[in-house]
Amino acid sequence: MAYESVDSGSALLTDESQKVTVQLQNGTAVIPQGADIETAKAAIAKALVVNADEVDVKNLDWEYECEGKDKTKLQKNTAFGSLEGFTSTTTKKYFGIL
Repeated sequence: MAYESVDSGSALLTDESQKVTVQLQNGTAVIPQGADIETAKAAIAKALVVNADEVDVKNLDWEYECEGKDKTKLQKNTAFGSLEGFTSTTTKKYFGIL
């Protein structure tokens, strides 16, 4: 099993398809290794959405934050990406010049 800790803060989102305010809480979602996207979304919604019974959780799109660092650990790149995967690139700067 893969464990994904998700810190959602206490944000409120609006589900435009139903005009319902999504109430989030901090929590930890357990996503089984090899799970498909629907299983992952359901696990995250169960852990983080307070009013999941009032919201169509299948219509919620979840993203995660990923931080990459170079070998020196001096330069980092932070990006948000889809649960279905994403790629991120950076341009190296030398002495402040691209």
